[in-house]
Amino acid sequence: MTSAPTICSSCLRSMQAAARARPLPVRQTVRRGFAVASTSATSPTTPLLDFLAPSIRSRNVQSLRRPARIQSVENSFAPRTFSSSTSRRAAVLNPRKDEDGNEMVVGITPRAAHRLKQIMTQDKNPDLALRITVESGGCHGFQYLMSLTNLSEISQEEDTVFEGPDGAKIVLDEPSLELLKGSKVDYTMELIGSQFKIVDNPAASSSCGCGTSFDIKISSESPTSKITQTRALFFCSSKDDHQPLRPHNNVKMPTRLTKTRKHRGHVSAGHGRIGKHRKHPGGRGLAGGQHHHRTNMDKYHPGYFGKVGMRYFHKTQQQFWKPVVNLDKLWSLIPSEKRDAYISAKSTDKAPVIDLLPLGYSKVLGKGRIPNVPIVVRARYVSKEAERKIKEAGGVVQLVA
Repeated sequence: MTSAPTICSSCLRSMQAAARARPLPVRQTVRRGFAVASTSATSPTTPLLDFLAPSIRSRNVQSLRRPARIQSVENSFAPRTFSSSTSRRAAVLNPRKDEDGNEMVVGITPRAAHRLKQIMTQDKNPDLALRITVESGGCHGFQYLMSLTNLSEISQEEDTVFEGPDGAKIVLDEPSLELLKGSKVDYTMELIGSQFKIVDNPAASSSCGCGTSFDIKISSESPTSKITQTRALFFCSSKDDHQPLRPHNNVKMPTRLTKTRKHRGHVSAGHGRIGKHRKHPGGRGLAGGQHHHRTNMDKYHPGYFGKVGMRYFHKTQQQFWKPVVNLDKLWSLIPSEKRDAYISAKSTDKAPVIDLLPLGYSKVLGKGRIPNVPIVVRARYVSKEAERKIKEAGGVVQLVA
């Protein structure tokens, strides 16, 4: 049995050096690679085995593939265009510039513009616009407030109007535009609902999950830091005294002056039996409001548990006496012979007087109708409807004690 041909290490190194010294062109490398492959495929015997010497063809194939990979990487950095690009247009009313002289603009996405166009079409109002306002509040300090408004209601001096595609318009005041410049208005459709949102705000450092609250980043090195800090103090100021909010006074007692220094080394540290300190010694929450905390509840939260005990220590019925009578029963209180005379009389010089207190009534209600005959009604209480009907008939209402 014949043994496989071998090659020494010195010959192998010389072959590798020769291959590195004479690099072939790309086309020639391709031809040489295919030629070697075809020769190795057709020849029955090979001068040396692949597992003994490294293949020179593999290096040439790698050098052949390398330009294609570079070309693909170069193509990956080519500029791309998307259909959902933001449409930025200049302000159509009161364009404003920042401290650097750059125009402050707010973009609007085609989806948001299309939704505004639908709302304008449904309301049949071409002057409809979306007002965006930034106010203090929310979980991050600032929050967006959006509402629909009419162009006739905006301020010609303080508001700035931007117009997007399809005639969509957005309105911002100067403080809000200062905080929202460079951002975009988008319309999102989610399972929980659809709404307009502010996205890609360069002035926001963080925002909440719902997207309506955000926090601003204030840099002292930027030239617009002073005006941004002024806006922040303006939004965070109190409505009562218009003073900026100040941090709390976090002055703490020095440790060397506390009594806990004397408790070191003692088992209970001055808190008595184990398990009797801290936790909830008086119960959790409002526990004991009608028992051991009743004094505190009656003092600071009167009426929390409803009625307790007597409220009328000497209850008399005269203050609750209020019998009622409706308008349709008033004329029945007059004797029949006099009633017919008053109703059939043509002159209005005399009018009947009905005093309800001696008749056992206190209040007049407005149910029913009365004849168009002047009448004087004396009562302790009269409803609004009863007074209106009596005056329409030409009568007078007199309140008596």
